[in-house]
Amino acid sequence: MAVFIFTGILVLCQIIISVFPLLYHLPYRHNYLTLIPLAILWANWLIYHNNPGVHVFGIVLWVFFAFFSLFMVLTTTSAALVGADRERRDEPLALGTGAGRGVVMVYHPGFSGFPKAANIAVAEGLAAEGMRVTLCTPYSGLEIDSRAEVVGLSSPVYGGTIRPPLTAFLGRADLKGKKCFVILTGWFNDWNAEADKKYRKLVESRGGVFIGGMGFSQLAGLKAEDTRAFVGALMEKIGTAGSKR
Repeated sequence: MAVFIFTGILVLCQIIISVFPLLYHLPYRHNYLTLIPLAILWANWLIYHNNPGVHVFGIVLWVFFAFFSLFMVLTTTSAALVGADRERRDEPLALGTGAGRGVVMVYHPGFSGFPKAANIAVAEGLAAEGMRVTLCTPYSGLEIDSRAEVVGLSSPVYGGTIRPPLTAFLGRADLKGKKCFVILTGWFNDWNAEADKKYRKLVESRGGVFIGGMGFSQLAGLKAEDTRAFVGALMEKIGTAGSKR
């Protein structure tokens, strides 16, 4: 039974490696090393399934199988992230028509619709307070409107890090004098004291003024009370110029 389970897992890995880049129209070299662990797995089974017991050569085969299977899992993860980490240029979304200060929220969408939903929830909260909010994705050539006084920076967190499109944007963005906040999305809430310190330093290194951050957990879901509390905290830092009129 185990041989069939492992075979299914390896075949699934190969499908992900081959299909994900095609779905996202990205160049990615297909890797057929799945054949190596499959060959080792079935060779081991054919040789020893009718000859139970401990065999030195069988142990060696299992060691090689484990090594190449781990390589396939890492390659599969890399292929999946090719899609999540691609640069996207979505149509900007404008919210709010008040006379309050302008806010530009730069977010990377990632895999699912959760990062966008979290950012829209915050943007709607700010718009309800009289702010003029523009949501956009980070892409080469994106420049922040010089009239915007507040900048939001957001990315899903995979493997403990924000994704390359936002990192690249931060590397070239001029945030001098702008009040900045950070939103992290992920399966869990990734905002803590360490994250606060890390992103405060990152924002300040680009000349911005850090005014707060928030983590949204996909596992816990979006909670209106959390969003309201975060928006309220931001408005206190932004000032009264963006308040309702």
